[in-house]
Amino acid sequence: MGLDDSDLAEYVTMKAARTLGLDVAQAAVMSFEDQHALVVTRYDRFHREDGSVVRLHQEDMCQSLGLWRASKYQSDGGPSAADIATLLQTSADPRDRPASLASFAQANVFSWVAACPDAHAKNYSLLHLAGRTRLAPLYDLISGAFVMSVDEVKYEVSLAMKMGGKYKLRDIAARHVEKAAGELRVDPEWLLDEAVGYSAGLPDAVEDALTDLDGLIDKDVARSFVDGIADRTGHLRGYVLSDYTRARPQPEPEVAGPVWVDEHMRGGRKVAGHWRGRRSQ
Repeated sequence: MGLDDSDLAEYVTMKAARTLGLDVAQAAVMSFEDQHALVVTRYDRFHREDGSVVRLHQEDMCQSLGLWRASKYQSDGGPSAADIATLLQTSADPRDRPASLASFAQANVFSWVAACPDAHAKNYSLLHLAGRTRLAPLYDLISGAFVMSVDEVKYEVSLAMKMGGKYKLRDIAARHVEKAAGELRVDPEWLLDEAVGYSAGLPDAVEDALTDLDGLIDKDVARSFVDGIADRTGHLRGYVLSDYTRARPQPEPEVAGPVWVDEHMRGGRKVAGHWRGRRSQ
C-alpha cells in the first residue's frame, strides 16, 4: 500500500466522513482505461435551467487571510484553527455562521480521530453564494491510517493545525479537545461527543465506503484500510477518550409505557390509584 492507492484512500475517507454527517464534497472513483482516479463534483458551480453554468467564487483560507500559499501549515506560519474560526465568526453570513463554525469544528475533530495529517489552511475554503458567505464543503480528506503504518500513525503523525495546543496525535488527549472547543467557538461537551461518535462509527463507515470500490481495490489494500482505522479508533476509545466516556452522566432510561398502580399505603398514608410511567430496563 502506498501513494499509488491514495485516490482510493481519499475516496474512502471522504465517503466515511459524509456517512458520519460531515459536509463533504461529492466524490467517486472512476476508471480510465487501466487507471483509476478520484473524481470530485465541483460545488463551486451553479447549473441554470437553460443548461448554462455559473462559476461561484470561493477562496481558500490562505487567500481569505492574505497569506502566501507556502504558509498553509500552522507550523510554517500559517493560520491556526482559532484564526479560521475567528474568520468564520466575522465573515460568514449570520444565517450560515453557526453551521459554518460547527462544520469547521467537526472537520478538526474528524481529522484528529481519522489521523488526517493534511487538513491545512488551503484545504478549507469560503464559498460566496448569492451575497452570502459560508464555509465550503470539505475536500481533500485522507486518513493517515490508510497510507501509513500503525506505528507511524500512533507515534509520528502530526496534524496540520494544533488541537488544543498540540500537533502530534500521541500528545492529544480529551482535555486538548476541550481546550480546542473554546478556540473553535463551540461547546466542549458537544465536540467531545462528536469525537466519541466518530471513533465509534468510523470503522463501519469505512467498510461501507469500501463496498463502492468492489473490483477497483485490491483485497489486501482494503483489509489494510479496515485494520488501520480499527487500530486508530480502538486506541482512542480504549485509552484517549475512555476517561471522558466513563465520566459522562448516564441518560435516564426511556419510558416504555404507563402502568396502573393500585391504591396502596405508603408510610401510613393512603396513596390513590394512579398511572405511572414504566422505565425500560
